[in-house]
Amino acid sequence: MFLFLSLVDSDEDSSKLIQIYNLYRGTMIHIARGMLNEDDTEDAVSMAMIKIIGSIHRFTTIDSHETRALIVIIVRNVARDILRKQRRLSEVPIDEEFEIGTPDLTFEAVTAREAVELIADCINELDSIYSEIIYLSERGYSRRDMSEILGISEDNARKRLSRARQSLKLKLAERGLEHESNE
Repeated sequence: MFLFLSLVDSDEDSSKLIQIYNLYRGTMIHIARGMLNEDDTEDAVSMAMIKIIGSIHRFTTIDSHETRALIVIIVRNVARDILRKQRRLSEVPIDEEFEIGTPDLTFEAVTAREAVELIADCINELDSIYSEIIYLSERGYSRRDMSEILGISEDNARKRLSRARQSLKLKLAERGLEHESNE
């Protein structure tokens, strides 16, 4: 931990980093351990902390769901990077699609709450690389910010967001929820 503190510029950032580490270390280890072996887990947590240091100014409220979600996204992406290097693959395969038998729905036939729940369910069914970028986009992060958090180029962030939106539209259509666009 002391090594990480030497990488931040101010006492305020040091304080934030200590709080993040103390509050979310267990979560980071749990996420990384679910994807990696024990040795790689420690590496993933360390690499995630370095990424967090680079984005420390984005963390305004330390003990929040949004902060936890960002940290989970960062750790997952670091773990994926480690796996890619180990497997020497350039892409992670997209999960197989599931056929879901639900009644035909339209925006007029569903309450706003049901529509939100359905959209959230569809987002959760997406591959995590797509659900994460939708999460960041909906919280107002720019493509530059998303690319830094996810460790990808801005162009890749743009393409991934476009693919995520398209996948979400397909999931919604599978559920019978059509969306008319003015585009």
